[in-house]
Amino acid sequence: MRPAPTTPQPDSRLPRVRLAIALIVVCLGLIGLAVWAAQRHWREASLLGITQGVVEDLSKDLPKAYGDGLVLESVRAEPGRVLMVVRSTRRSLDTASRDLRSLEIARTIEQQVMLGYCDNPSVKQVLSTGVVFVRRYLDLQDRLFFEVGLTAEDCRRRNLRTPS
Repeated sequence: MRPAPTTPQPDSRLPRVRLAIALIVVCLGLIGLAVWAAQRHWREASLLGITQGVVEDLSKDLPKAYGDGLVLESVRAEPGRVLMVVRSTRRSLDTASRDLRSLEIARTIEQQVMLGYCDNPSVKQVLSTGVVFVRRYLDLQDRLFFEVGLTAEDCRRRNLRTPS
């Protein structure tokens, strides 16, 4: 008598191999995520240190008279920007609103003044990370006259126009 034909049995090791491969893939993914998070944290900590150094340099001797009737009161780091607060000691928003042309001229001049920060290597380094430098001009009652900003692109355009 011949033995009855047997149907091939699936290899019982196959599910274990698949599970092992899946675990390896998951572990590699977690390791990659941890490396990415550590690098990101290091870059952010480094940027924060550089930004804080710039803020400390700009904050020396504040408040400081700045221009005609203006006082640079504070400099602080905020997410994505360095904010400099300049206050007018003479003009209120009400009086400035009556002379909009003068206010626009002041804004244009202050935008040009901001370009001077492009010569500061530490500021340029912070700007290169996408941080924006902002000057906020306020009256005595904390009302906003205007804000001017400085980006890395502003410095790049300035350097293209300025011969070396």
